Amino acid sequence: MDKEAEVAVAALGEGWRLPTIKELFSLADHTKRNPAIDIEKFPDTKPDWYWTSTPCAWNENARWVVNFTYGTVLDYYVDGRACVRACREVVQERAGPISDWISHTNRRKGDE
Repeated sequence: MDKEAEVAVAALGEGWRLPTIKELFSLADHTKRNPAIDIEKFPDTKPDWYWTSTPCAWNENARWVVNFTYGTVLDYYVDGRACVRACREVVQERAGPISDWISHTNRRKGDE
């Protein structure tokens, strides 16, 4: 994961973080594509790669990403480009914790 992704998440304030691969992949809707997600709940989702906080076990230079074009996952080099969808825990009085999600686009310089 590149530094721009870390900066984007840190700028959101306390409690925000990158989701794990399990958390982010759970948003994928395999009945849809381009993007493979419920766009009513997540209207700003691009059909692109999104960083997770989960490192790749066999490659220290890679992290897992979720592709919301088709709802797939892949190990991806940390110097690559990907979008950011940050999350945080929100505790409601009776319902228990829920996840709060926000999306930011993260592009490596020169990829525009």
